[in-house]
Amino acid sequence: MEGPKASRGGRPRRVAEEMLHVVSELLAAEVRETELGFVTLTGAEVSPDLKNATVFYSVLGDAGQQEKTAKILERVAYRLQGMAARQLKLRFTPRLVFRRDESIEKADRIERLLKEIKDERKDSPNG
Repeated sequence: MEGPKASRGGRPRRVAEEMLHVVSELLAAEVRETELGFVTLTGAEVSPDLKNATVFYSVLGDAGQQEKTAKILERVAYRLQGMAARQLKLRFTPRLVFRRDESIEKADRIERLLKEIKDERKDSPNG
């Protein structure tokens, strides 16, 4: 699992969508961490056996802020999982894990590289 993707199969996909929605609401309403930073949940995956859920996030800030946010999310994951269990009404709630979504950073890097190439071509004598 490298980035937010639709989980394979109908039920895992639906559970992933619902898990993302519920965790997003709970994170906004229940987590009062001042050092959390500006977090955006970008997607979710649930394993085919519905035992594990990965929620992907991005966070604005430098490496220090990203590390603080990761530690806070890791610390509150179990509590959010319990709260989500009550709202989702599943027989078994997937184990919740947060993972930083690097796809936004990768896309930004690619865009910068393409811009550099374009600028170099514009400045070259063969233009």
